[in-house]
Amino acid sequence: MLYTFGGSPADVLMTETGDVVPDYPLIIRRAGTGERVTALYEANGVTPIGELRTNGASHPQPGAVRTFKADDVTAIEYEYLDANGQPVRWYQPARELAADAAAKANAALPAAGGTMTGTLTHHTASDTAIAEASLVGAEAFDRYRRLANGEQQWGSGTAGRDVRLYRSGAKAMTLTAALYPDAVSLAGSRVFNVIGAIGDGVADDRAVIQAQLDAARDAGGGIVVLPPGRTYGVGTFLVVYDRTVIVAYGATIRAIGNSGILRNFLGSETFAGYSGHSGITILGGVWDGNAADGVVGTVTGMTNVLGFVHCTDVTVRDAIIRNTSSAHALEFNSTDGARVINCRFEGFRDNSGNGSRQFAEAVQIDLAKSGSSSIGQFDNTPSRNVTVHGCYFGPSSRLGPPGRAVGSHTVADGVYYDNITVTGCRIDGALQEGIHGYGWRRAVVADNVITGTGLAAVKFTVPDPASAGYALTPHSIDVHGNVIESNAAEAAVQVIGFATALYRGVAIVGNTSRSSGSVGFRADYCNGPILSDNIVDSSSSTGVFAQFGTDPVMSGNSVRNAGSNALNVTGCVGGAVVGNVVNGTTANFGVFVGQAGDGTSATDVLVSGNAITAPASAGIRLSTGAARCLVVGNRVRKGAGAATSALSMAASATGCSVLHNDFSGNGWSTSAAMSVSTAAPITSPAGGSGLPGSNIVLQLNAPSSATAANTTAETVIASGTIPGGDAVAGSAYRLVAHGVASTTGTPTLTLRVRLGGVSGPVIAQYAAVTTASAISNRGWRVEGSVHCISTGSSGTWAGGGALYHHLASTTGAAQHELTDAPITRDSTVDQLLVITAQWSVASASNTVAATAVQVQRAA
Repeated sequence: MLYTFGGSPADVLMTETGDVVPDYPLIIRRAGTGERVTALYEANGVTPIGELRTNGASHPQPGAVRTFKADDVTAIEYEYLDANGQPVRWYQPARELAADAAAKANAALPAAGGTMTGTLTHHTASDTAIAEASLVGAEAFDRYRRLANGEQQWGSGTAGRDVRLYRSGAKAMTLTAALYPDAVSLAGSRVFNVIGAIGDGVADDRAVIQAQLDAARDAGGGIVVLPPGRTYGVGTFLVVYDRTVIVAYGATIRAIGNSGILRNFLGSETFAGYSGHSGITILGGVWDGNAADGVVGTVTGMTNVLGFVHCTDVTVRDAIIRNTSSAHALEFNSTDGARVINCRFEGFRDNSGNGSRQFAEAVQIDLAKSGSSSIGQFDNTPSRNVTVHGCYFGPSSRLGPPGRAVGSHTVADGVYYDNITVTGCRIDGALQEGIHGYGWRRAVVADNVITGTGLAAVKFTVPDPASAGYALTPHSIDVHGNVIESNAAEAAVQVIGFATALYRGVAIVGNTSRSSGSVGFRADYCNGPILSDNIVDSSSSTGVFAQFGTDPVMSGNSVRNAGSNALNVTGCVGGAVVGNVVNGTTANFGVFVGQAGDGTSATDVLVSGNAITAPASAGIRLSTGAARCLVVGNRVRKGAGAATSALSMAASATGCSVLHNDFSGNGWSTSAAMSVSTAAPITSPAGGSGLPGSNIVLQLNAPSSATAANTTAETVIASGTIPGGDAVAGSAYRLVAHGVASTTGTPTLTLRVRLGGVSGPVIAQYAAVTTASAISNRGWRVEGSVHCISTGSSGTWAGGGALYHHLASTTGAAQHELTDAPITRDSTVDQLLVITAQWSVASASNTVAATAVQVQRAA
């Protein structure tokens, strides 16, 4: 007899990393014996197959195994070689047996619950042992049943182990190590199948479901299965007890009264600490809170859809919780060890009537406090060790998004919510914050996508000690890798403490904020916060902001089109603004350091290595209250911005140093580029305060050139401006001109370098050159330089220059000149550094022109 194999979506050969392997030869062996099977046929059962290979790369299903038949073989093992050349086997029963197995397994499932027998084990693909079991855990059973019906395959090859689940015969099954890492005995375990429910979403099925939850309780725990394809109406809360798994894949449970759906306590129970009903798992299901919106829904009160209190070890996975009225879709109160995995939270309505529940969290992390916990004891036991991963938060088909996606809004003296992680979630709008860590400590918020929140996307706060009467000082807050867009108000991410409740160990790193309605990233009252490698695009206010606290670090951020200061440090002691890139501010400055609104100064802040383009005002501002700050190695370019200076300083910005910055290329004079009021900073490594000191202000890259012809008058042919106030003692300027000359006859040509225009003192005068007869466009070059000895209205200068030419003959010549004594020129006003030319004979044919001119500050 021929049996059928391959040809299903499960039959794809993949590497350990999940890549398909096309056009690969497969060896077929008889399962359990290792005997090679060679009698293979195409799906028609007639055409022999010489060599079985996976589909080629060009096939619509590359790497898949096509349908084939084998003679007198009921179960096979495919064999192929892994990356190390070692054989790996992949077990598969004949398709004809799988259908029979499914029917027998369905028949074996008890109608209203019963005791499982046998054991559940695992093995690698090369292990031919097959476990015997009449029933397995609900998840494994469900996976098996779907696989047996040809619906799906689970997993891919991992470290030479097969991750798939198969059925062979009426009772035997294989479960491999990657799916269930430990061998599990299910002898004596119980499954409780909910039967007798109407399941039309109108009738109250609570009693039928509760009977099975009670039966699981009485048995010491078990698996309660809500069969799929029905909508179970629940008039008031169901109660789940210890060591219970609720499997609700494909089922809908709807509140049809005026309460939530499920909780782990009776109203008459009280517990201390984490001693309540624990070890609870919810798998799948649509849990519809059915909040009334005036047209649809029955629930108008403030009620959680699912709630857990005074407990440990709670998992909610693959569930959809929607249409919450006024309270929380899922509350963890005084819960140690909660996991919310791959769930969807859809729809919320504030039915308070006065808008007082706009803050309500979809997932609330809470503590046992009167007014916050549904039952006693009110011993302030906090929730801790909570993981929310891979979840969605947003509107439902008829209601809007939650008040907050995840958060807390209650604290107590000396109590923290420890070890909270929110990762990989999608938050599509919230009335207030996306995530609010109120009193959280050792928390991670990472790799979430958050859009359209009414306030901050991510916010960490503590109570005001002045009103609370106590101070919480959380630490270890990690916010990284989040993508945030269009939060309407507050910062996209903000961590805000108080003067007597400082946060420590705050890292806001590698996040992206776009179109924030306020600040991009903000840390207030934090000790040593790190705000680094973030991207801010078009914030309506400051890009990155640190206020109060100590030693903030802003590094590697990219801020574009900030509505106010791109980078702002106020009221902080210490800190560094290093290596950031700024491109455009609508108002204010690229980097702002100064006094906070309460008058607290910013001291000892380092501003270094930042690249600032197109600020609306100065590139860097040392404002009132900025003291002992060091500004070094930054670059400021005016670009398309309206800035009138690269650096500005308030008169009260004292003890600051401004060194080795590049403020050039902007056309500013020194006094404009460095607007320092009456508080001149230290500008040179030697401690001098003259401007610009070691800073580069003007490279004079727009010099002028001209031609001298048909005249014997001394004429300027090249010039550049040394701005008034630019020079300090030791400054040096260089003027270089390249040109050509043509003559008739053999006139003489005299070239000079002067400071102060054509009538200014001579820096260098070269001996008259008698040209060769009737030359045409012969080349010459003059290099003149001048350095400042002293400044002021009677400033002293010295200089010199060199002339290189090819005017007199076919052999080039050179002349070098130096001033024989210092000259006097006013350094406080603009001075022209020029090259002049003078002919001995006026003729239209005697021309000399500077064709390329450069003047720059050399020191």
